Amino acid sequence: MLRLTATTTCDAAARALRAPCAGNIGTYVLGIVMGIALDIVGSQKVAACAVLYISLGWLSLRYAIPHGSDVGVAFCFIAIGLGGATGFMSTNSSCAAQFSSKYRGLISGSLLAFYSASAAIWAPVYKTYFVGDLSKFCLVMCIVAAVAGVCSVAVTVNHKAVEAHAAAAATATAAVAGATLEECSTVVSSYDQCTSVHGHGIHREKRGPAAPVSEAPSAS
Repeated sequence: MLRLTATTTCDAAARALRAPCAGNIGTYVLGIVMGIALDIVGSQKVAACAVLYISLGWLSLRYAIPHGSDVGVAFCFIAIGLGGATGFMSTNSSCAAQFSSKYRGLISGSLLAFYSASAAIWAPVYKTYFVGDLSKFCLVMCIVAAVAGVCSVAVTVNHKAVEAHAAAAATATAAVAGATLEECSTVVSSYDQCTSVHGHGIHREKRGPAAPVSEAPSAS
């Protein structure tokens, strides 16, 4: 009897630990893959992937829990963790590209604070309105994630496009500055040549011939 109770307790503890472990796999391991994808395709497409991962994760969790599928629940939490990490990376990259360096620390810190506090926000909501109805809670989370994600994708700016635009502007400015310096050098060189060849004539032409000195009439 004690062995059966201990085995049941261990099984329950193992099941309780599988969900956080699966979420950590999605966040910390597969998040590296999405970070590489962020460098390749840009913020907006990665943000769309984040919406897909989170929404499908919560929707699948709604059907996996009643059937008691531990593997299915683990995959759902992997998708949710991956979607959360991907959404944070895409939003942070987009904000870093749009705001100046004066506010980047504040923006990144605020995003990280909201990302970390999401569990503290939704846990009281579950305990207040959805106790005993986990399926309905998963559906609500799916809808909230989808709506918030679509809005996020709509306002997300591709950081690669912003960086390319800034690089093009810098190149154009440098080209204009270079052309201006070159033109100035040409003008100065031409002026020097003109002065060296025609300078004396110009000065003589400006001074002109000396006027004859007229004598004052003598008194008779």
